[in-house]
Amino acid sequence: MNMSKLKSFLTVLALVFTISMIWSQEPFKAIVLINGDPFIVDLAGNGSILVRYQRVPDYFSSTTSDLAIIDQYSRQGLIAEQGLDFYREQIDSPSAATTEVMTGEQYIEFSQNRAVLNREAVDQVRAISDAFQEGRFRTVTIVSYHHDTLGSRTLAQNRSKAIADLLNTFGVPLENIIIELPYNARGSDISFVNLRFAQ
Repeated sequence: MNMSKLKSFLTVLALVFTISMIWSQEPFKAIVLINGDPFIVDLAGNGSILVRYQRVPDYFSSTTSDLAIIDQYSRQGLIAEQGLDFYREQIDSPSAATTEVMTGEQYIEFSQNRAVLNREAVDQVRAISDAFQEGRFRTVTIVSYHHDTLGSRTLAQNRSKAIADLLNTFGVPLENIIIELPYNARGSDISFVNLRFAQ
């Protein structure tokens, strides 16, 4: 085996190892923005949200680290909020969506088996578009996971298209929007679409 082939083989081996490590990761707790509100969640190794816990109302005014906030709430007892009404009248912090763009990532939540953006999600996409026009990032990557069925993949495509079309309507050129539809082998419900921002 010559040196070039050996390097290619080692690169592929490293990639397979990295992917297997990501997929085998235990779920971990993190704080993510869902329709403009910060929530503590359990994230799978592939980035999908497995469980949503309570909202962190003072997140944007707090100087405490995410790990310390999660630890504090864990000691008080985390409460899973699977039954929340996702069509609340308005977000508690109008600047939340704009602030979160600075961290490079957001989540938009959809109702089960639906690809319609609610009013909060529309406000969130508008804030993202405003941040794009301010030059805070150059690309938006929409990551919508799906299971191994035609219906799940179609739903993921429709959700991504709904977000991309609205971003474009608000002024983000289509060439600056990337859509990814990765396969999620885990059996968890996929109701979140991940948005990532990069220069």
